[in-house]
Amino acid sequence: MRAFSLAIVMLLSVNTSWAADFTALGSGATKKLLSEGAAAFQKQSGHQMQPTVVPSPALVRDKIREGGVFDIAVANTEFIGELESSRHVAAKSRGCMARTNLAVAVKKGGTTLKMDDVDLFKAVMLKAGSVAYASEGTSGPHLLGIFRRLGIEKEMQPKLRPMAAPAAAEAVAQGKAEMAVLLRSSVVTAPGLDVAGVLPEALQLNVSFDAAVPTAAKSPKAGEDFLRFMQSPAAQPVLAANGMNGCG
Repeated sequence: MRAFSLAIVMLLSVNTSWAADFTALGSGATKKLLSEGAAAFQKQSGHQMQPTVVPSPALVRDKIREGGVFDIAVANTEFIGELESSRHVAAKSRGCMARTNLAVAVKKGGTTLKMDDVDLFKAVMLKAGSVAYASEGTSGPHLLGIFRRLGIEKEMQPKLRPMAAPAAAEAVAQGKAEMAVLLRSSVVTAPGLDVAGVLPEALQLNVSFDAAVPTAAKSPKAGEDFLRFMQSPAAQPVLAANGMNGCG
């Protein structure tokens, strides 16, 4: 009887360590990716994720730098790169999780816009009454650079509505802005929006979301396993549903 009880205790101990809870930190653009990826990962591994989402990738970087304890951090490539350089994430734990690009969002049911080349995109922007965009992160500065490059910076200035990405999506859905230029992942996952088109390749911004295990992680193995899962074929439906592609 004593031997049987000991065996049960050992079995429970193994299962508990295998099905570990772990924490993740990501930006708003990865909110649904993390939650849906976590659900799929839990079915396969038993690990249960507790995600925390902050508005911008810069805040992901800052929270890790300030000592935030998470088992995996997900943000745009450059911000995870900064954490790697400052040794706030474990060496060799970094990897690409997903990629997306820029799209034009309109209110659900809106017209698909033809913008296959630079001149067509320029015409769409000049015709728009108002254009919301993400003032934080990489897409906003890139869009302003496009307007300068196309020589329409002055014409666009009165139409622009800079705000956080979730607020920009909401503004279009509520009719407070005619359209928004945002990461495709932000458009696909926001309620009340349609993708009217993607930017032509000559103007496109291809954004990679990297992940890495912070040096302060309490369950680093679970964080590593989650990244490997998100890089596997099993996670491709989750990526596609969130307006993203794999990194391979």
